[in-house]
Amino acid sequence: MLPHSGLTLHYANAFHRYSGTDYPERRPYYFELSVASLAPDVVVEPTWDDYINGRDPVMNAVAARLR
Repeated sequence: MLPHSGLTLHYANAFHRYSGTDYPERRPYYFELSVASLAPDVVVEPTWDDYINGRDPVMNAVAARLR
């Protein structure tokens, strides 16, 4: 935590692998997180109407996936 602003910072303390490309010089990986894409599984487009009416379509989509 920064003393004057109170902001909390985080830095990577190890190499994380997100792509299928191998980096032998950086082994061992802290996390092996190879994924095909960083695109979301579900795309939710909030609307102005959602905002005005206090609805959260993103949270609704999360809740639906958890059920």
